[in-house]
Amino acid sequence: MPDQVYKVVELVGSSEESISKAIDRAIAKAALTVRHLGWFEVVQVRGHIEDGKVAHDDRAYAAAIALASEYAGKADAVARGEELQAEGKAATQR
Repeated sequence: MPDQVYKVVELVGSSEESISKAIDRAIAKAALTVRHLGWFEVVQVRGHIEDGKVAHDDRAYAAAIALASEYAGKADAVARGEELQAEGKAATQR
């Protein structure tokens, strides 16, 4: 890993199907607003139990993950602000 600084965000994704799907959902959601995602680490896995078995409902699987994005500092924040401002102007012109 090169000499870089990363910002770490922790999210919890859930799925009725699998832990893998719970992880995928958390990453997909983060990717909508977090730039330069680089890696993730599963920090906790949970499941819902009913009658001695894994319950297959909306609480069946949850995975807490730590996502790391490359931290570029103020210059990146300014660039993102300008990008959002341009998107806002384009939207109002439609």
